[in-house]
Amino acid sequence: MKEVKKYESIDGLIFDSASECEEHEKIISDVEDAMKDINPVPKDNEFISGNGFVKQDPETVKKAMIRIIEISGIDLEDRKEDFLLNPFRYRYSVIGRILSEGYNNSLDNAWCRFARMDDSYREWGQQYFAHNPNEGKQFEINKKEE
Repeated sequence: MKEVKKYESIDGLIFDSASECEEHEKIISDVEDAMKDINPVPKDNEFISGNGFVKQDPETVKKAMIRIIEISGIDLEDRKEDFLLNPFRYRYSVIGRILSEGYNNSLDNAWCRFARMDDSYREWGQQYFAHNPNEGKQFEINKKEE
């Protein structure tokens, strides 16, 4: 019998080396930092079923999107200048597909949140409602009382 040493990351993934595990956890930490100013969303079935939306701040979202691309290392080539001017228009682009295939799950999860936002920066429980906002219940979950 041979003893084998493995390393488990904070999200439960197993790695053969400590350095791989540390690199993975750094990405998780960097993504959490990039997303920290995005308003949280409910985790319940009512929200997922289109029962309201969470209003997000456009500038905060744009900064987070740029940071997620920086963390991922995706090379935008000739689109980089356009992306930096208006990252929100790329929320439904191939970037989401790239991040879902072989990248750290936290990067994919962050980008999925952007894809669930409609043109008014209302984040819905599913991407369907971002494309069809009139199908969801029209109330702001995180509206602050004035």
